[in-house]
Amino acid sequence: MTIGTSGTGKKGAALATTTASTQKKCLHSIKALEDRDIEAIVPAKAEPRPGKVIPTRRFKFDPRHNIARCPRGKILRPKGKPHRGFQYFHASSRDCRACPLQTRCVSSSRHSRVVVFNLNHPSLLRARRKRIAWGDREQRLYQRHRWRVEGVHGEAKTWHGLARAVRRGLDNMRIQAFLTAAAINLKRLAAAFIAVLLAVIADRYLRSDARHPSFS
Repeated sequence: MTIGTSGTGKKGAALATTTASTQKKCLHSIKALEDRDIEAIVPAKAEPRPGKVIPTRRFKFDPRHNIARCPRGKILRPKGKPHRGFQYFHASSRDCRACPLQTRCVSSSRHSRVVVFNLNHPSLLRARRKRIAWGDREQRLYQRHRWRVEGVHGEAKTWHGLARAVRRGLDNMRIQAFLTAAAINLKRLAAAFIAVLLAVIADRYLRSDARHPSFS
């Protein structure tokens, strides 16, 4: 879920900036925003902890030629079709056998290195660099996103049962989400109505008290 702001601040103006929380499946959205020249203020998913072999971040993904390169410059080629936006790249067994980094790079159960990249991996790298360069403006916008958007999500899950599906099926889940949103909106509307009503009552009381002052 996002909060969007226009460049001019006017209703109906083109969207210029949007915020979102970190999600495993947010890379497609980040790429789509880049294609539309919309600034995305998203704390990109952090790099995973290094394991027993050389981490994937040491490999370079070339989306233009659809290949990857290892730290020694050897080419890893795609194998199979992309699955849910991810592509596996396999190194040549010949290259790995002759590599001095084989023991540090290739798992003992394999003959060559295999890495997997999201097809929108370049967008992830750009998002990480932007996150490091965040200033006061970006921090302020993201904090606004956290209390406005994630706060409502927490309320829906904690107080209105949205943390668990009542009935099976995507359509039923959508209905549950819409009903939850309607309930939250009605609460906001009722609170606003009560606030206005109390303000009117207080104003009338003050006016009546001014017209009929009491003397002790």
